[in-house]
Amino acid sequence: MRPGLEAIPAKDTWTVTRALRAAANYLDVHFQSVRKFGGGRKR
Repeated sequence: MRPGLEAIPAKDTWTVTRALRAAANYLDVHFQSVRKFGGGRKR
């Protein structure tokens, strides 16, 4: 993962923007479902 992150400055700005937006959307959807089901807490 580190080499990929270190190569970010050499990438096209739009490519980095799209990748970050896709990652943010993925995490939002993932954690939205976690929150919906109580965050893994036992009741």
